[in-house]
Amino acid sequence: MGEPTPLISWYKNNDPIPNNGRFTILDSGRTLRISRVEAADRDVYVCRAESAAGRMEAQAELQVSSQTAPTFNQRRVDEIEVEEGTDVQVDCAADGQPAPIFRWIKDGVTLRNGRKYHSEGIQLTIRRAIQSDEGLYECFAENTLGFARHAVRLRVTTAVVRPGDQFVNNAIQTATERVNAAINITRSELFQRGRTHNVQDLMTLFRYPSAESLELARAEEIFEETLELIYKHVAEGHQYNLTGHELSYQEIVSPAHLALIANMSGCFRRTFPQRCTNMCFHKKYRTLDGTCNNLQSPSWGSSNSALQRLLPPEYENGFNSPKGWTRGRLYHGVHLPSPRLVSSVILSTELTTTDDHDTHMVMQWGQFVDHDIGLTPQSVSQHVFNDGRRCNETCTNSYPCFPIPVPASDQRVQGQSCLGFHRSSATCNTGTTSIFFKTFSHRQQLNALTSYIDGSTVYGSDDNMAERLRDLNHEHGHLLVGSLSQQGKRLLPYDFHGILGATDCQIESSKRYIPCFLAGDSRVNEQLALTVMHTLWMREHNRIADELREINPHWDGNMLYHEARKIIGGMMQHITYTAWLPRIIGPEGMKMLGEYQGYNPTVDSSVTNEFTTAAMRFGHSLIQPILFRLNSSFQQVPEGNLPLHHAFFTPWRVVEEGGVDPVLRGLFAQGAKKKMPSEIMNSELTERLFALANKIGQDLASLNIQRGRDHGLPSYTEYRKLFNLTVATRFEELRNEIQDRETRANLELIYGNVENIDLFVGGMAETTLPGAKVGPTFRHILVDQFRRLRDGDRFWYENTMVFSPDQLVQLKQFSLARVICDSGDDVTHVQRDVFTMVKSRDEYLPCRNIPQIDLKMWSDCCMDCGKAGDFRSITNHFRRRRDSTRFSYQSDKPESEHKTVTSLGDFRSSVYSKHEVDTQMQEMKLRMREMETLVDDMEHAMKKMKKNMATMMSHAAKEMFCMEDSGEKRMHGDKWSRDDCTVCRCKMGKTRCKTVPCPTPNCPFPKKMPGQCCMVC
Repeated sequence: MGEPTPLISWYKNNDPIPNNGRFTILDSGRTLRISRVEAADRDVYVCRAESAAGRMEAQAELQVSSQTAPTFNQRRVDEIEVEEGTDVQVDCAADGQPAPIFRWIKDGVTLRNGRKYHSEGIQLTIRRAIQSDEGLYECFAENTLGFARHAVRLRVTTAVVRPGDQFVNNAIQTATERVNAAINITRSELFQRGRTHNVQDLMTLFRYPSAESLELARAEEIFEETLELIYKHVAEGHQYNLTGHELSYQEIVSPAHLALIANMSGCFRRTFPQRCTNMCFHKKYRTLDGTCNNLQSPSWGSSNSALQRLLPPEYENGFNSPKGWTRGRLYHGVHLPSPRLVSSVILSTELTTTDDHDTHMVMQWGQFVDHDIGLTPQSVSQHVFNDGRRCNETCTNSYPCFPIPVPASDQRVQGQSCLGFHRSSATCNTGTTSIFFKTFSHRQQLNALTSYIDGSTVYGSDDNMAERLRDLNHEHGHLLVGSLSQQGKRLLPYDFHGILGATDCQIESSKRYIPCFLAGDSRVNEQLALTVMHTLWMREHNRIADELREINPHWDGNMLYHEARKIIGGMMQHITYTAWLPRIIGPEGMKMLGEYQGYNPTVDSSVTNEFTTAAMRFGHSLIQPILFRLNSSFQQVPEGNLPLHHAFFTPWRVVEEGGVDPVLRGLFAQGAKKKMPSEIMNSELTERLFALANKIGQDLASLNIQRGRDHGLPSYTEYRKLFNLTVATRFEELRNEIQDRETRANLELIYGNVENIDLFVGGMAETTLPGAKVGPTFRHILVDQFRRLRDGDRFWYENTMVFSPDQLVQLKQFSLARVICDSGDDVTHVQRDVFTMVKSRDEYLPCRNIPQIDLKMWSDCCMDCGKAGDFRSITNHFRRRRDSTRFSYQSDKPESEHKTVTSLGDFRSSVYSKHEVDTQMQEMKLRMREMETLVDDMEHAMKKMKKNMATMMSHAAKEMFCMEDSGEKRMHGDKWSRDDCTVCRCKMGKTRCKTVPCPTPNCPFPKKMPGQCCMVC
C-alpha cells in the first residue's frame, strides 16, 4: 500500500523472478505462487515495493523438505516365539516423507481393531495369543511415493505351569478387598462434608485422581498387589529360589494367568481411543481430552495416559519397587542417602539473591505452563493396603506408602524418624504394552492432563470438567464467572458442586469463609499467584468471546467458545516459546530446539517422566520466599507482602485484599530468585512448606527427590550418557558441570558414589549456562520435550492449517503484558515484556502503548448468515466453512431447527413467504453446486486410490511366492502339475490346486496310462 501506488517486484538471489512458468505473480504483485515446488526452490525470496516516495523490502525464506518413500528405520524381528496367553506387541517403525500410514495383514486379510487385535500408529498388539494366532503378520508402511513391507512370523508354544498359578484366584480376591478398603478410607477422610481441612489435606485432595484416573490407577494397584501376594506365597512355600534374584513374575506366574489377573483387576476394561470420525470438528478444533490431535495415533498426548520415558526405569526389583525400598540395600557399594539429608546439606538455603534481569513472573508463568501439560495424581489411598495405617503414621515401606527417612542429626525435624509420603498413581499397562517378548512392563505413572499446550488450565482436560466450567445458559461462549471483585470485575466461580459440595479452602479459622475457586486445573487454589493467573485467563477468554460475538453475530455459543479457546491456546504457545522459553534454555538451547518446520505426525507430544518429575522442577530454584503485593504506585499494599507459607490456599485474599492487581504487579515488578551455587531452593520451600498445616513443615526438595525414586528415574550420570555429555566417574571430574567446589564436596560426602546422584539433584546442582536458568542436562530434557510439544501438535499456532496468515500476524504481536492490561482489575502501566526487569519507573508504559490483537481478522463472511442479521466483514468467504463446524454435535443445534409442528399456530408461523422460498431455493442451488464439486473430488480421489492400490498389489505380488512340496519356489501367476490329476497355481503367495474330475470307465478292467489322469478302457 502507498501513495502513489507502488510497483511490486520479486527477487531471488538478487535476480528478478519472471512472471511465467512455475512462478506466477498475482494480485498486482502482492502474492508469489510457486507451482510444483522443487528442492532447488529453497532460498530467500525478496518482495520489493517502489514508488516516487521511496522503496521498502520484505523477505521470506522458503524451506523445502525432501520426500521419500517409506523405509524401515531399525533392524526388524523376523520371528517371535511366545507362550499361550501372552500379549504380543509388534512394532513397524518406518520413516518416510510424507509420514507413512500403517496397516497389518495376516494370511491375506487386513486386521481390524477389536478384542483380538489393536493397531495404533506403528504398533500391533495381539491379545492373549493362542495356537490359531500363529502365522505371518505383514506390516505395510505407505505414502504417496510408495510403500515398504515387513513380515514377522509368530509361533505360539504351549504354556508351562508356574509355581504361583495355584495362588492366583485367592490373591486377586485379597488384593481387590485390600485396595478397595484403603480407597474407601481415604475418600471418607478427604471428602467428608463439613470437615475442616489443613493445607496438607487440600494438597492431597486436589491431587487425588479424577474418576477416570481412579479407575485406571485402582486396576493397576490391584494388579501389582495381586502379584506381590503371589510372590510372597511362593517364597513362603519355598517353591522358588528367591535369594539374590530380581523379581521375575514371568518365572512364577504363567502368561495366561497374568492375563487373568489383568482381566480380573480391571486392566482390560480400559477403553481404546475413539476413531476420530467427526472430521468436521477434528479438522478445526482440539478435543478437550487431547484425543484425535494425532489422527494416526489418536491417544498420543491425551489425558489419563502413561508418561513417556527417555530411559527405561530403574526399579529395585526390576518392576515396581523404587530405589531405597529395601532398607540397607547397597547401590554401587554404598547406601542411598535420605532425600531429607540431601535437601538439608545441598539444596536448602536461608539466603537468597534477587535476579536483576528476570522478574518473578518467569517463575509464575513456568508453573502455569507446567500445570497445563502435566499432573501426576497421587496414590488412590493414603493408607497402607495390608493394614490400613496412614502413610504419615508409619515409617515402613508398604504400598502405597514410601516415607522419607529423617536423619537423627536433623536440626528441625525432631521426635519423628520419617516424613509421610505416598506414591504416585500408575496407569494400567497390561493388555496393551506388557507381557510381550518374554518381558514385563514396568510401573508407569499417569498424566491426568493433555500433554499439549492447549489452555487446559482454563478449560479442563475432559468433557465433564469443560462442561462444568462453561456458561451454558447463554449463547455467548462464556466461561462461568463468580462474584464481582472490589474493582468491579468478575472473579473465578466458587466450586459449589465439587467433590465436597462447596469445597472449603478456609485453613485459618479467624478469616472469612470463602469456598475454593473452580478452574480448569484442580490446583488453582494452591498458592495466591497461581489463583491470580487462572482468574486472568478466565477473563481473557470471556473478553475474546465478546469481541468475536460483536464481529460475528451469527455465531452460536459453541462456535464462540471453540474459537476463543483456539485463540487462547495460540496466545499461550506464543508467549511460552517466544518470551519465556528463550530465557530458560538460553540462546544455545534455542538453536538446539531449531525453527518450526511444520507438523510432524510421527512425533509423540506426550510428556516424559524425566521432564515432569525432574527437569521442569528447575522452577523451584526461582521462587522467592516472599510474594510481593504492590499498589498502582508500585508500593507495598497496606495488607503487606506475604511470606510464601501464608500464600497457600488463601482465595479469600483475592476477594478481600485488593483483587488480582497487587499480586500481578508484584510478579512483573520484582525480580525472581536467582539460582546461585549455594542458593538453590529457599528455606520457605524446604523447611516451612505447609507449616500452617503441621507442627513440622514439609520439604519440597525432599519430596522431589523421593518422587524421582518413586517413578524409577535412573541416576544423573545415566542421562549424561544419553545426551552424549561427559560422564564423571569421580566427583572431582564434575568440576566442569558443577563448578562450585563446596557443592561437589557435599555431593561426595552425601552420595559416596557419582552414579548414585539423583537426576533432580544433579540437574539442580549444575552450573547455570549463559543466558539460561538450567545446566546442560536439564537443558537437553527441556529441549527434547518442548520440541515434541511443538512439532507433534497438529494445532500448533504456526501450523499453516490452524490460523490464516492475517490471524497469525496478529497472534505474533501478542504479549502477556496485553493480557494483564485487558484482563487485570485496573492495571494501567506495565513494561512491554513482563519477564524482564525495568531499570526505572519510566519504562512502565501506558497500556494504550502495548500492542493489541485485532480480532477483525476472525471475521467470518458468508452469503447467508442465518437469522442473526447483519455483521461486520473484511473478506468474502463461502458459507460452507462456517456451517461445517457450527453444529458439530446434535446438542449444539438450536431448538428451532429440529422442532416439530404441534399446533395450528405453529403451522401458520412455519409457512414461508414467497421471498423466503426464493431465497432458500437459491441457497439450495448453491449447496447443490457445492455437493457436485465434492462428489467430483471424491471420484477423482477414488480413481487415484484404486491406481495406487493396483500398483501396490502388483509390487506385493512380485515379492510373494509359493513353495512346492519339493521345496522349489513358484512366483505369483506360475502354474505347475503336482501329479497327473492335480494342477496348481501360485496366487498372492498362496498355492491353489485343482483336481481334474474323471468319469467312471464303462468297462470291467480300466487301465491307467502314463501321462494321463483318468483311467481308460
